This record gives sequence, C-alpha cells and structure tokens, in this order.
Amino acid sequence: MFYWLFIIILHNIYLILFNSNVSSIDDLNKTVYKHILKDNEKDVEQSVNVYKMGNKHSKKVIIFLSGSFRVSFDTYVQKMVTNLLVIEYIKNIYQLIVFEKLDKQTFVSVKDFETTVLTLNDEINIEELTIFGFSTGGVIASRIMSGLKSLKCKKKIITYDTPYQVLDNVLYFENNTFYRPDFYFYYLIHKTYLNHFNYEEIKSLVKHDKWTNGAADFLQMVLNVHNMSYDEIYETTRFNFDQEKDTKIIQIYCEYDPIVIRSLTDAYIKDNIKADTNMINDCKKCIGHCSDMWSPGFDIISIVNHIRS
Repeated sequence: MFYWLFIIILHNIYLILFNSNVSSIDDLNKTVYKHILKDNEKDVEQSVNVYKMGNKHSKKVIIFLSGSFRVSFDTYVQKMVTNLLVIEYIKNIYQLIVFEKLDKQTFVSVKDFETTVLTLNDEINIEELTIFGFSTGGVIASRIMSGLKSLKCKKKIITYDTPYQVLDNVLYFENNTFYRPDFYFYYLIHKTYLNHFNYEEIKSLVKHDKWTNGAADFLQMVLNVHNMSYDEIYETTRFNFDQEKDTKIIQIYCEYDPIVIRSLTDAYIKDNIKADTNMINDCKKCIGHCSDMWSPGFDIISIVNHIRS
C-alpha cells in the first residue's frame, strides 16, 4: 500500500506541475448557473460553475465530476479533458462540461447538480448524457442520474476509481496502525467546511483537533454539520443502482489503488446491483487513484470507446 501511495504522489506532482492552469485549455467557456434551493426551510441562492469545451452546440453532453469532498476542476479532470480534446471525434461531436462547486460539501450538492443539468437541457434539449465521476464523483454521478428520470435521452454513468460505498471505505482505515489515509480525509472535510456557504451557521461544529483519530472524527463532523443520522449519511455516500434499465454503468478502475478498498466495493456491488442493471467493468492493470492519466502512454482510446458505446 505504501509503495502504491508513493507512486500516486509522484503522479499528482506531475499533474500539479503541468495541469493546474484551467485557462490554458483551448476555447474554454465558463458560465455561472444560479438557482434557489431550500436550506433549513430558507430559500438560499446557490451557484454552480460550468466550464464548457468541445462542440458547445452539441446535444451530446459529457459532464465531469471530480472526487474528494467538494467538486472542483481538479488537475486530473483537466488532464482527462485535455486528453479527450485531442481526439477530433470527441472535440467535434461532444460538448464536454466540468461542474465546479467549491462552497458546498459534495454529498449534499446533488440537488444543485440535478438543477443545473435540467437548466442545460432547457437550453439545448440533451439527446445523450454521460456523467463521468472520478472517485467520490462516481457516487454523485449515480445519485444525479437517478434523479433525472424525467429527462428522456440516452444515459450513461462512467465511474473512475470510485469506492461504491464511500463511508465504508473511509472507516475501513481506522483500524490500521500505520497506513491511515483517513487522517488526510479528515483534513479535506475540515477544509471543505471552512469554505462552506453557511459557515457562519456551522462554525461551532467545524472543529480541528490537532490529535485527530481520523475516520471517527471525520464521521462525527459530517453528522454534526448536516444534522443527519448515521443511516442518512450512509445513504448519501453510496452508489445508487436505482437507475432506468437502459442507463449504462461503466466502472473503470486501477487494479492497484491504495485509496479504494476493492473488496468493499466488489461486495457492495454484488449486494446491491439489480438483475437488469446494464453494467460493465474495465480493470486497468496499473497503479493509481485518478492519476494514471498523467502518463504519455495513457490509453485514451479505451475511454473514447466507452463514451461512444
């Protein structure tokens, strides 16, 4: 595990050095989509940054969602998008869209993204919708798509190095003695809440303990901030197989991933997949966690084929 982690750290250093400037992407258009949602019985204006690339008039849309605990235009998303835009077929036929919402925790942002997709549909009348989620973004992709049954078009979910039950995956590490990425997850969730849209209301609950125990403190902070039960948090952090039967699900993952506990994801899929679920798996024989696209030898054609399927 430590060796795999070291390798993905090197991957991410490369991505940070060469893919951390969104403005370098050709013909990029950023629009802020605003909407009103209820929060504690109050109407609150929310917004989603929407980055558009490729054929901006196309009714065939690919939406990208980053991982972690807030949705951003992260380095690995930039690299995947720029890899795809090199392919003329993708650039000419598809509208590539990246969602970004930096002021709200990922798992409580699903309604924001659903609303934004419906607004996009009002503008262009979507004919084909692919939601491409990295890591935790794959779970969010499933929850968004499940809420879009009113949208009548070809639908596809692509998950990339996704733990299909995020909470189980985080809590798994708390019993380890040395390998404890849950300490980092705690730091990330704390940082997310420091920039939350309602920070003034939740700041008494956003506490940083110098000697955190990682997963347990992570869970307690999430429970406190959102005033949810364990069962409610568990529900929001799991892949939603309640999809229309024609919705295709494609799971792409690295065989050697130090963040995703493969046995947990495999067991979750086995216990929750439906008999009529249209799902295929693509195991990449490599080390990585949303990072293998750094390589000049990255197999972008396999990604293109999944998009076209």
